[in-house]
Amino acid sequence: MTAPNVVEQIEDTFLSCSICLQCYNQPKALPCLHTFCEGCIEDYIKKFTGTGNQGSVQFPCPICRLEVTLPEGGVSAFPYNHLITSLKDTILSSSLSQNQSGSKGDRPDFPLTERPTSKKSSLTFSQRFGQFDSGPEGFVNISGLAVCPKTGRIIIADCSKNTITIYIPDGDTKNMSFKCDCSIRDVAVTKAGSILVTVSRSGNAILREYTTDGRLIAQYGDVYKSENPFGIAISKRERIIVSSLQRNRVHIFTDRKKHAFSFGTGGETLEQFLFPYYITTNSKNDIIVSDSGNHRIKVHKTDGSIRCMFGSQGSALGSLFYPMGICVDDYDNIFVADANNYRVQLFSPKGEFLACPVQNTFQLGIDVKPVCVAYTKNQLIVSLRGTRFSEIQIYDCDTSKFKSRPKACCCCCFFRVGHTDEPLEAWS
Repeated sequence: MTAPNVVEQIEDTFLSCSICLQCYNQPKALPCLHTFCEGCIEDYIKKFTGTGNQGSVQFPCPICRLEVTLPEGGVSAFPYNHLITSLKDTILSSSLSQNQSGSKGDRPDFPLTERPTSKKSSLTFSQRFGQFDSGPEGFVNISGLAVCPKTGRIIIADCSKNTITIYIPDGDTKNMSFKCDCSIRDVAVTKAGSILVTVSRSGNAILREYTTDGRLIAQYGDVYKSENPFGIAISKRERIIVSSLQRNRVHIFTDRKKHAFSFGTGGETLEQFLFPYYITTNSKNDIIVSDSGNHRIKVHKTDGSIRCMFGSQGSALGSLFYPMGICVDDYDNIFVADANNYRVQLFSPKGEFLACPVQNTFQLGIDVKPVCVAYTKNQLIVSLRGTRFSEIQIYDCDTSKFKSRPKACCCCCFFRVGHTDEPLEAWS
């Protein structure tokens, strides 16, 4: 393939708004991570709701149909997708350079990840499963990921199909799944093995508890049923933490599922959140929040007070652009699905950059990005989603080398995506 053809393919795949089919103009990223021209999404909202930028309204994403809440500032308050603009400028420069030189080489001038040549690595690809399919065996929009601490089974929530899938790694037992009669978001697993699910439009709850065969045990949080819950985590003390996108706050429930207290409001200050999508906890029972709209990660103490905060919008190592799923390893290092930078980053418990284990996931398909991450027994589990793409990938991952290393290291010490059939190949 010649360089001009590659440039055209990149423009069509990554730089065209799916509404107007033209090159992005003021690209705005929705909470579901899909990007549109500011004017296009504003017109879409007006046609869908009839209210445009006035007041607090909800609308489905034109691509994935996820329900999105319009910010108080209207469409202009959605984050600007600087990555799209940067890629657009790079492509334009590459195209101009190609035209001036007249070269017809086989490789484009913009950077692409090369296939690694080193076989020695501390992390290796283990397995992949799932594919984009609306049928019973596939996934459409993976929104939640958890691992049962007793059995090692992987629990997956699909918010488009409203189904919970239980993946059994041994390969000898058939996977199980069940459908919920409400909109589901994230999942967590209790010590007893039951499945907790954040839900909306369920009538009178933000949280449901199921058995592994899909039997509804109970539902909780009727007072907060209209808060559009999303992320969920369970602390070592069996406290349940739920994030609310509607009011940009975090709810704490006791081990008996009784509401204890809440913290946070909408905004940009140290105490505030803007779309706190995912949450997790560490060995100290700290509450770690993916403050997606503010492009940062916040670590809170058990009483809700801030312990530390890291990240800011950007594409450099250590910077974040709409972080989504988060999890911790055995040493409380924090994995972050840096979704709109198409990578997963690893930070120390204090927020110091350590490594960038996954990079350039867009090379796997149109707009493919990491959304959920989980870590268990030296395995890193990553969910990836994009346009007609939905998949889980598992890696054997030993992070003991970062047990006592607070300083940043080379981002090339793990693995990245290449143009191969092997997803996210391990290398060093």
